[in-house]
Amino acid sequence: GQWQAPGPNDKRSPCPAVNSLTNHGYLPRDGLGVTVDMIHTAFQEVLGVDPLIVQTITDNDFKLDTDNSSLVNIGVLNAAEFNATPQFLNLDDLKKHNKNEHDASFSRLDAYFNASQDLNMELFQRLYNASADGKVLNKYDANKHRVQLVKECREYNPTCKFGAQELIIETGETAFLLHILGHKGEITLDHLYSFLVLEQIPTD
Repeated sequence: GQWQAPGPNDKRSPCPAVNSLTNHGYLPRDGLGVTVDMIHTAFQEVLGVDPLIVQTITDNDFKLDTDNSSLVNIGVLNAAEFNATPQFLNLDDLKKHNKNEHDASFSRLDAYFNASQDLNMELFQRLYNASADGKVLNKYDANKHRVQLVKECREYNPTCKFGAQELIIETGETAFLLHILGHKGEITLDHLYSFLVLEQIPTD
C-alpha cells in the first residue's frame, strides 16, 4: 500500500511496526476498529513474521486488562471493546504504560517524563549514533545502547520498570529491526530512519 502520513484525528500506537502498517493502509488508516485478523494478516503477509509469533503477540493484545489480572498483557482493551464481536482495539489503546509501551525504549521517553509516548527525536538520534561504523546498526550496537538506556532509567526514573517482561519485549523489537526489516542481523541507518521516524516500511 502507498504510504500516507496520519491525519490529526488518526490514532496511532507506541509501536512503529503497527503504525507503519497503518500508514501504508494494511490496517485501517484512522487506527480505529482494528481486529486480530487484520493484525495477523498484515504482519504475516506484509512483513513476513512467523504466524506463531504474531499469534503470541495478538493473544496478549486481545485480553481484557484489569488491575487484578495475573496475566502478562502486552496490550490493553477496554470492556466495551473486549465484549464486542469481533473483538477490536483502537491503536491508542496500546499506550498504557508497562504493556506494549515500556521504559528504556529506543525511541520513546519513559512515561514518567512524557506520557504522550510519541517519537522522541533525541532518543532516536542516540540510537542512530550508536552505530559503530556510521552505516548500519547491528546487534552489538543495539545491545550496548540498550544497556545504557536501562542504566539511565534505573538511575533517573523513580518509577523505572525494566525486568524480564520488558527485556523480552525489547529483545523482540531489536530482532524485528535487525532480522525482518534488516538483513543478516543489521539494518542500514537509512532504513532505521525510515521505519522509526517516518513509520514507513522500507521498500528495498
